[in-house]
Amino acid sequence: MDLQKTLIKIKELENKGLENLKLGITYIKEEGIPTFVAFAKNMAAKFNRLSGTEIAKVKSLFQEHVHFNFKHFVGTTATATVVFALTFTVTGFSRVKVNAEVLAKPTEAIAYNNKVVSVNYGDDSAILDMVKDIVADENETVYGVKPITVEPTKSTYEIGNFIVDINKPQARELKETQIEVKVEPKEVYATDLQGIEVASDKDTDLKNANVARTYTFDVDMVDTQAPTIALTTTHVDVLDTDNFDPKEYVARVYDNYDETVNYTVTGSIDANDEDLYIDGDYTFTYTAVDTHGNKTESKLVATVTEDEEAAEARREAELEEERQAAIESGDYNRASEIAQSAPSYAGGSAIASAALAQLGVAQDCTALASNALAAVGIYFHGWPAEYMSLGTIVSASEAQPGDLIYYDNAGAGVPHIAVYIGNGQAVHGGYMGSTVIASAYMGSGPVFIRIG
Repeated sequence: MDLQKTLIKIKELENKGLENLKLGITYIKEEGIPTFVAFAKNMAAKFNRLSGTEIAKVKSLFQEHVHFNFKHFVGTTATATVVFALTFTVTGFSRVKVNAEVLAKPTEAIAYNNKVVSVNYGDDSAILDMVKDIVADENETVYGVKPITVEPTKSTYEIGNFIVDINKPQARELKETQIEVKVEPKEVYATDLQGIEVASDKDTDLKNANVARTYTFDVDMVDTQAPTIALTTTHVDVLDTDNFDPKEYVARVYDNYDETVNYTVTGSIDANDEDLYIDGDYTFTYTAVDTHGNKTESKLVATVTEDEEAAEARREAELEEERQAAIESGDYNRASEIAQSAPSYAGGSAIASAALAQLGVAQDCTALASNALAAVGIYFHGWPAEYMSLGTIVSASEAQPGDLIYYDNAGAGVPHIAVYIGNGQAVHGGYMGSTVIASAYMGSGPVFIRIG
């Protein structure tokens, strides 16, 4: 604040300054010399640091606007420090931090609120609601609250143009107590300058610049807040082959007073005779209760669907088992029907089925292969090795019904071609003059060819 503004302020507050001067003198009388001496030493140190020019300003201001003999009042260091403190406190000429006890007789703190307010342990919202009313402007009564630091014994928030410090009780007790709240302008908080700190009540004007005011609130610390159950999700997709554990989706269970609490989970997923989950939606309920009986619930929905890959593998295994039983019993027509319905690569089941349909036909191996391929629209006939150009070689572990099998030597000293039908077996043409089912592993060993 520059000198011109200071002069204007002094004129406005002259009467108020004189009243505060009387209060200061009364304070000295009532509190006794020891307390006053401690204060005087502190203020003397500040006063002695002032330059001659600054002292001259103080003298000039008092002589012109306060109307008393400055020379007489500065006769002692103690008196000078009182003048210095009261003058600079009233006018705002200095931003030196002044002990609030000097400004008024310390008495039992008068709470800002007339009625005791219930405050949940660890929850500052009730106090912040009252602070919003304190800092509200005429044209704006609601401010957003921005947390700066939130700790068990002290929290700091930004509300409008003010920084709010909430000093909480050190002990973790639920009882009636007092909370001190410091409200400070942001421009003061953000600099090294310190505003004058004063204890305040509901009649205090908060809008005075550079003033950090401390409000006292009467509160009843209670615990009516239920625990918090934090889940990583509220909906999860589950396959019928999964092993589902609902506890895996609990991130944290926390209570404002008890901090950690136990919880229970109710709900289950139905299963069939094969221990596979049955498709559908299943709800799981998580429940937590703190020591004061506050209860909370959270829900998770699990949607069960079929594992299609696992289901296809099971179906293929069942069909293959049935097809092999048909072949062993000599029911080749049934084996052919099963091959047509069995899941395999595109066209594979049709080729295998066409090969099985030729069982007992007198023909060579190339005729068998050509007739089987015709079932999928491939019309080719050549030497056994030439059929390898129609597809891609795959490993024995990857072989599926409908693959062709090439043998460099099928055991008779000549190349051979056959059609794989699964389970280590193949349909061979020209085998003892006929078309039969025999092992896929003979002679030089099979080379599997995936058609397409």
